[in-house]
Amino acid sequence: MPRSLDKFAELMQSNDFAGHIIRWVAIFESQLDSLLAAYFVGANSDFQFQDLVITRLSFYEKIEILRKIKFDRPMKSQANIVQSLDRLRRLRNALAHTSYMPPNEISKLRSDRWIEAFVLGYPSTVGREKNALENRFSLLWNHCHRRHVLKASELASTLSNA
Repeated sequence: MPRSLDKFAELMQSNDFAGHIIRWVAIFESQLDSLLAAYFVGANSDFQFQDLVITRLSFYEKIEILRKIKFDRPMKSQANIVQSLDRLRRLRNALAHTSYMPPNEISKLRSDRWIEAFVLGYPSTVGREKNALENRFSLLWNHCHRRHVLKASELASTLSNA
C-alpha cells in the first residue's frame, strides 16, 4: 500500500487529528454565524438573531443560505467560502460521527481530491486554509457592513427629509 494511503487512513483514525479538525471547523462555523447575522441584521446587532435563529440551523443549512445570498455583485469569496466550508463540513462530519471510520468511508472521503490533499498536507494545509477563509470572510463581512451603513444612511436621510 502506498505511503500516502497509509497516512490518509492513519489520520482518519487519529483522535488527535479528529479533535483538531472538529474544533477548527467549529471556529469557522461560528464565523459563518456572524457573517449571516451581519448580512441579515447588521454588524452591530445584539446577537439575539444569532442566538435565536442562526444557532438553530445545521451547518449544512447555514452554508446553503450563504450560497443563495444575492450580494450586490457576484463575490468570488462567497463561492470559495461555500466550497471550502462544504468540504470541511463533510470531513468534520465523517470524523465526528464515528469512533472508527470504516475503509469504505475513508475511500469515499479520499475520492474528493481537495479533501485528500488537505488531509495528506496536514498540518500545514490547516494554516493555509485558515488564512484563505479568514481573508474571504473579511471581504464578505466588510461588504455586509457597508451594505448596512448605506441602508442606515439612506433611512436617516429619508427621515430628515420627512
